[in-house]
Amino acid sequence: MRQRFTNAGHVSTGSINRNGSFVKMLVITPATDIDDFRELTLFPSGYSRQETSSWEQRKLGELFVESDERSSTEEILSVSVANGIYPASESERDTNPGASIANYKIVRVGDIVYNSMRMWQGAVGSSRYNGIVSPAYVVAKPVVELDSTCFGYLLKRPELLYKYLCNSQGNSKDTQTLRYERFAEITAEVPSTIEEQRAISDCLEGLDNLITLHQRECQYHSLCGYLLGNSVSWVNSARR
Repeated sequence: MRQRFTNAGHVSTGSINRNGSFVKMLVITPATDIDDFRELTLFPSGYSRQETSSWEQRKLGELFVESDERSSTEEILSVSVANGIYPASESERDTNPGASIANYKIVRVGDIVYNSMRMWQGAVGSSRYNGIVSPAYVVAKPVVELDSTCFGYLLKRPELLYKYLCNSQGNSKDTQTLRYERFAEITAEVPSTIEEQRAISDCLEGLDNLITLHQRECQYHSLCGYLLGNSVSWVNSARR
């Protein structure tokens, strides 16, 4: 069965196997014509051994270790489902926590950061920034050579979101918390070579940039249409 998803900032299509896993995605590369496509097996479950020979099963704790360094003097970062990790100053919400930043956790470029209470929704990403985050977030540093940007995408896979939910603790979805100890025990299929990881991240980053460009063009045309419509209304009113 073919499905279309908008997730982690990119549009993808893929096959759903019998257990509900999203097993393959089709992405558009901005380097080629819009009608050209490139396939990446980001969701290899259900494929033959030959097709997924460059993927392997790894516990996330074998790839990342929790970091608990604290600071109050660096830029505050936020983590969201839609935007990943970004400076809190770019948020429309009030991000001034006052004296509470004394216990904030240090983040470095390449760290994986997730919101422990929204991990099951996909509030995770690879940081492009140095800064600090709320103590409610978990900071995980790579302990092996890997492409952190690639894992920022891979950790949002639907089957992993389900595993996060199963391993979270709390009385309701609003209080479900995924602690690092549970995160570390989760097993995931990942590309075994950093070359493939980089190819995946390059492709998906390019696609994200293409989508952003199209969104800006749509916003521009909508604004132009709005201004033009108001101008026509103003002229007609003035003629009366």
